[in-house]
Amino acid sequence: MFQRFTHSARQVVVLAQAEARSLRHNHIGTEHLLLGLLGETEGLAARILNELGVDRDDVHQGVVDYAGAGPVNQPDAVALDAIGIDLDAVRRRVEEAFGPNALERTRAARARTEKHRGVRARRHRRSCGEGHIAFTPRAKKTLELSLREALALGHGYVGTEHILLGVLREGQGLAALLLSRSGIDFDLARRRIVEEIGPDSNAG
Repeated sequence: MFQRFTHSARQVVVLAQAEARSLRHNHIGTEHLLLGLLGETEGLAARILNELGVDRDDVHQGVVDYAGAGPVNQPDAVALDAIGIDLDAVRRRVEEAFGPNALERTRAARARTEKHRGVRARRHRRSCGEGHIAFTPRAKKTLELSLREALALGHGYVGTEHILLGVLREGQGLAALLLSRSGIDFDLARRRIVEEIGPDSNAG
């Protein structure tokens, strides 16, 4: 499928992966694709989203609010210390709120989950590689829908605008929720995209 993607559309996928890594998420969801669309400022999707009042920083904060961020690793701890954030103090406050060893209980629960996954998790790591971040089913569906949208418009390529159409058409993921929270009218957004690209254009 990705062979049909324009350079900008491929860059959206690269940025989505980078956003997932930055947030320490172990998946690429529709929310990361949306952040990728907003981050690829050369793409038509980013321009239309900006015109419709969608702010990248607001979306990023929305992802953190709804999905949180993954556990901080040691290099991150050093970096946070360099800007004056004391993780030990944070840990103390968590334990005050949630009880002694709250973080250790979370780690233990995670370890039990990994043990239960057993062979399947090891097979997945071998097949995908340790550094691989998988797309969620909704993100995969969104990318499939972007291809369908391109074909329905008679386009032989998938641009950022088609990925945005896929996000709008999927309509159930976190990206759609965040767009709704931004006050986006999905029908208006769709019409705006189609008016901009028309049939057989090569917008990007």
